[in-house]
Amino acid sequence: MVLAKNIFSYPNIKSVFNKDLLESSEFTISTNSREEKSTDCFIAIVGERHDGFKFVKELKKAKFCVYQSSIEKDELAKSLTDLTLVGVDSIEKFIFHLCYEHSKRCYEMGVKTIAISGSNGKTTTKEMLKHFLEKINEKFIATLKNDNNHFGVPFTMFRVNPNIHKTIVLEYGSNHPGEMDQLCKITHPSLGVTTNIGFTHMEFFKDLEEVFKEESKIFHRIYGLTEGKGLFLINNDDEYLKKLTSAGSKTFGTKNSELFYKITGSKISFKTIELENKNIIGDYNFTNLANAFELTVSIFPEKKEELIQAAKSFKSTNNRSQWLEWENKKVFLDAYNANPSSMRVAISSYLDHAGLDSSVLILGQMNELGEKSAKYHLELGEYVSKYKVDVIYVGQFFEQFLKGIDRKIKCFKKIEDVDWKIELKQYKNIFVKASRSLHLESIFDINKD
Repeated sequence: MVLAKNIFSYPNIKSVFNKDLLESSEFTISTNSREEKSTDCFIAIVGERHDGFKFVKELKKAKFCVYQSSIEKDELAKSLTDLTLVGVDSIEKFIFHLCYEHSKRCYEMGVKTIAISGSNGKTTTKEMLKHFLEKINEKFIATLKNDNNHFGVPFTMFRVNPNIHKTIVLEYGSNHPGEMDQLCKITHPSLGVTTNIGFTHMEFFKDLEEVFKEESKIFHRIYGLTEGKGLFLINNDDEYLKKLTSAGSKTFGTKNSELFYKITGSKISFKTIELENKNIIGDYNFTNLANAFELTVSIFPEKKEELIQAAKSFKSTNNRSQWLEWENKKVFLDAYNANPSSMRVAISSYLDHAGLDSSVLILGQMNELGEKSAKYHLELGEYVSKYKVDVIYVGQFFEQFLKGIDRKIKCFKKIEDVDWKIELKQYKNIFVKASRSLHLESIFDINKD
C-alpha cells in the first residue's frame, strides 16, 4: 500500500515506521536490492542516470520501500502488495529526516559522534581514530573509504546500533557552500576537529575565507560544547581556524596552544605525553596522530597508556601517505587526493625525509580547482623549481606546470603512455601524488578503491 505522497505531511518519521521497529537493533536500511542480508527498508535512490525504484519488483526481504513519487510510480506501487511503499517528494530530504531522528536517538543514548572536516588530512585522521578504537577493543562505526557526502554520511549513521556501538567516527566532505552545515545538523556530533584550511574544491569557493566558513561549520554544531560536555580541537597554527574561540574547545599547534606539540624525528610530544610512530612522515601526519589520540583519550581517559602504545603501530594504507616496496625501490604513494596545499606540504615533508639523491617526484594533475586550475598548476611548478630533484609530470596541465618549473622535465598526458619500469630504473626513492582520477597507483600494480 502507498502510505503517503509526502512524508513531511507527518509530524515525524515515526508516524510512517513503527516506533518499536525503528528502535529495534534489527532495523536495517539499504539502497542495494541485491544485498543478501535481510533489509527492513529499501530506499530507492534517484541519481542523474539511475532510479532504484526500477528494482522494486526484485525485492524479496524488505518490509518497506521508500521512493521518489511520480504518477507512474504511484500507480505501480498500488499493485505491489508484498511490502509497504512510501512515496515521498524528495528522497534526499527523507534520508536527512531519518538520519536526524536516528542520530538524535544515538546522542540521547550516550553515543559519542566524532566529526572530522578540513581541506587535507581528514581521511587520515579518521583512519587513525579507527586504529586507536580497534586497539582498545571498542565497538564503533566509521565512515567507509571517503563516503563523506550527503548520502555517505547518513548511510554511515544508519549502520549504527546504539545498543552496541558507543562511538561514531564521521568524515564530513563538502564541495558546495551549505553542505557542511546540513550534514552537521542531521548527525548530532559530540566532538570534532577541522584539520586545516586549504585550496580544495575551489571551483565552488571563491577564496580561502569561503572555504573556512564552510569547513568550520562543525565547530558551531558540536552538541554541549559551551556546557563542557563536548570537545572541539582548534588548529592554532592555521591563520583561519585560530579565529575560532569557545568554552569547551582546545587549541593545538606548534605555537601558543593548550595542546602544544613538538615534533622531533618520529615522535610528537605534548604536555607529559609522547607519541611515537616510525611509519609516517611529515609534521602534518604527526599532528593528525596527536589529534586522533586526544579525541580518543577524551572519551576513554582510562585507556591512556594503551592508546600511547597503539600510536606506534599505525600504518597508512589505501594510497594515502603509504610506503611500499616496488622493484627494490622505496615508494611514497599519496595518490588518493591532491590540491595545491597538500601538494606542497607532502613534497617538502618527503624531501626532508628521503633527500634529493636518487629521488624522483611523480606529480599528477590536481582536480576540482575550477577556472583557476591553470594558475594553480603553474604555481606548483614554481614551488617545485626550488628543489633540484628530478620530476615527472602526468596530466593535462603540463604546459602550465612546465612554465612554472622553468626547466626541462618529462611530461606525459596519461600513465598508459609510459614504460614506468624503464623511466624509474635509475631511482631508489619515488614520490607519487595526484588526484584520484589519474590512478597513479596502477604504476605499481596496485588497484584499490
